[in-house]
Amino acid sequence: MKINNIFRKIASLAGFAALLCSAAMLPACNDDETTGAPYIRLENIVATSQVSNASDRGFDINPMVGSVVTEIIRYDVRSNTNWTIDYVSDDAEEWLKIFPRVGSGDGKVRFTVVDNDNTEPRNTVVIFRYANGRQAEVTLSVTQMGNEPHITVYVNSVKTNDIVTGRKAQTYDIQVVSSVDYFYTPEKSDWATFTEVGNGYYTLSLEAYPETPTTLDRSNLITFKGVGEFASVVKELNILQTIAPELIVSGKDLEKNEEEADTYDVPEFEFTGGTFSFNVQSNWGWTVVKENPEDKWYTVSPAQGVADKASVVTITVNKNTESARQGIFTIETEEVLGVKAVKTFLFEQEGGGGGSIVVGPIVGLEAPVAWFFDGAAENKTYPIPTSQFVTNNALLSVTETGVLSYYHSYEDQTGTKDPDCIRYIGGSGQPYVSGAWPGDYWQFEIPVKDIVKGAKVQFSSVGRISATGHRYWRLEFQDGTGNRWQPMGEEKTATVSGQEITYTHDLVIVPNVTNTTINGVAVFSRAIPDGYLRIRFRCMANYTGENKVLANPNGGTVRFASSETAGYNDSPKIMQIFD
Repeated sequence: MKINNIFRKIASLAGFAALLCSAAMLPACNDDETTGAPYIRLENIVATSQVSNASDRGFDINPMVGSVVTEIIRYDVRSNTNWTIDYVSDDAEEWLKIFPRVGSGDGKVRFTVVDNDNTEPRNTVVIFRYANGRQAEVTLSVTQMGNEPHITVYVNSVKTNDIVTGRKAQTYDIQVVSSVDYFYTPEKSDWATFTEVGNGYYTLSLEAYPETPTTLDRSNLITFKGVGEFASVVKELNILQTIAPELIVSGKDLEKNEEEADTYDVPEFEFTGGTFSFNVQSNWGWTVVKENPEDKWYTVSPAQGVADKASVVTITVNKNTESARQGIFTIETEEVLGVKAVKTFLFEQEGGGGGSIVVGPIVGLEAPVAWFFDGAAENKTYPIPTSQFVTNNALLSVTETGVLSYYHSYEDQTGTKDPDCIRYIGGSGQPYVSGAWPGDYWQFEIPVKDIVKGAKVQFSSVGRISATGHRYWRLEFQDGTGNRWQPMGEEKTATVSGQEITYTHDLVIVPNVTNTTINGVAVFSRAIPDGYLRIRFRCMANYTGENKVLANPNGGTVRFASSETAGYNDSPKIMQIFD
């Protein structure tokens, strides 16, 4: 009995001891968290588009062209110890940059990279070490893909393929970055010298433009071409030295006119007057030219400028005690070999009472300017003026103040005009032409004065085409003194040969209708103080009354007409109208 009890007690004590031993061993299952054993982990990867296949085991760097790229990828480091980062390959530090290389506890690690100027990939392994130098389990395998075959040119550290310069001598630093071997070929030139410095660096020296030039510009070309299997990799550096006149204009609130080239709108001045300034620079001397030299109510200063020097130009407007008014002036450069640069400036000043511009009678349109085609009448009022139109291309109005002309535009590939492009006047006295072509136009021109903003002019007439004449035409007027043509009437669209065209009048033949009405109103937004009122009727498409497209001009006709039923008073007429 005693012996059994002793064995029970021994077994009981042994079981208790085993239990204590198991309990004592539990903390060892998680010694990182409870005993402070060192650890390093990578989390929360943030990568740019330059990176692919990013994970806590590494990443790939995509092909790229350029120098150092800021932070292509970032990792959060989780650690409870000091740590360092190393590369396995010695040369990796030249192309893969790590910030920081040393840290303590939690932090962030960022990577930047230099482009791989080789078509072969390169790789390395990034390792983390504990404070005692022992390598951690964390490693990153990094591969930078081979670059696309390329040749890239930098001029004064700016990536470009073009150099444009003026008449002064210049020197440029050229760097060529390439992923392939290449050779270069400069064009032979007595004014451009290309010198190799070494390691992809060159110097380009350009001489000053001749003082007595014969052309406005001269050019040169340097070609960089890959060798061997990369012979198709070519980069050209284009060099243009030009003395063509140029005007550069800038300024706050100075707006470029959307419809008229090289024209700027100046903010409106109050009737009390004021000033407005803007900047002007040119490669040649320049001068201010007022459209109306008699306008003493405003000044532009300075009135002249010198080449290659920036100037501040100021418009000064006096107080206005009368009606609203407009000012127009240009800045024009010196003329070089028949060429000059011109910028136009438009502005308005409100009237003394703050009112709008008063529209008065247009000098030259005090009475309607009209043509009268009654040659078919039994008792003709006027003789048929054949030579005026056919020979001189200047058909005078009844008052002989207006001129009607027609301008053919067609030329074949050799520059020869088509024999069908002819002007006529028939027995009716009506002018007509054959061989019309897109871009051709009728033009009415009248000398006028005192057209102001808001003035209205009405045009009325009738016309027609033959079956093979072109249908679509645009009635338009010259708004102001620049090359700004505005429609006189609603613009419509049509599709011809797959292209959309705009027009105001369709002269399609309608059964039992002899003529088509051609009416429109011009509302001026620009003044013509002293010049010409011009109205055009322009051919907009190669599309005949038979709905056909022509290969070249033919004998089809278009005319301005008149009708006996209207007493021939529906011949062309131009007159000022008032609201």
